[in-house]
Formats: sequence, C-alpha cells, structure tokens
Amino acid sequence: MSVYGDSEAAGKFFEEFWNELLENPEVRSTLEGKGLSVRFKINDPDLDMYIDEQGIRSGAEAGTMSPVLTLAMSGDVIHLFWLRKLNVAKALATRQVRTRGPVPKFMKLLPAVEPGYVLYRDYCERYGLPTEV
Repeated sequence: MSVYGDSEAAGKFFEEFWNELLENPEVRSTLEGKGLSVRFKINDPDLDMYIDEQGIRSGAEAGTMSPVLTLAMSGDVIHLFWLRKLNVAKALATRQVRTRGPVPKFMKLLPAVEPGYVLYRDYCERYGLPTEV
C-alpha cells in the first residue's frame, strides 16, 4: 500500500500541494518561461496529473492534455523524490522513473522546484505521512 493511501487521498494531497507550490513566483516563472508542462502518471495509487503555469489538472482531463514531458512512477517513488531521498539519475537509469519527452528539460526543472521540498514536508505533517523512510 502506498504512503498516500488511495487515489482520492493522493489526488487531494497533490492538488493542494501543487496549487500552493505554483503560487511561488520562481516555480511559476520557470514553467512560463520555458513553456514547460508535465504530466505525472502515478501508479499505486493511480493518479494522473498535468501541471503547467495555469495550474494542475487531474484525472480524465489530465489525459487529454499534451505535455512537453511525461513522468511515470509509483507513489512511493514520487514520495522519495519530494523527500530528497531519491537518486534521480539512478531512478532514470533503472526505470523507476520513466520519461517521455526531453530529459534535459526535466533536469532543468529540478532546481526550479527547490521550494517544493520544504513545502512537501509540511504537507506530510498535515496529512500524517511518514518523512523517515
């Protein structure tokens, strides 16, 4: 079972998280300035999210969007990523994170989401998710 519980709980968590993260001018300007859009296809629990400078879309709507980059991974892997406990290069090489689209754009996105690491820990506390794994 994923740390997020079910798809509904994961969706609520990430919708709130991304909406707050996108309020950060640095994050928003990176998405706008680079024309970057990302689709996250999460399994265990199943969650489909599309994120761009306009905000987050999830579920069936996310599936209709055309992202620049698609990232697929498990719920536990994305949890490790936001806790900064995931070696991204190794996760890409071992296909724990599967990508479709230009990987260099993904790598450029990483510094821009820096404010998300602290914010994610705050959300873990709010939702009672473990931060020690």
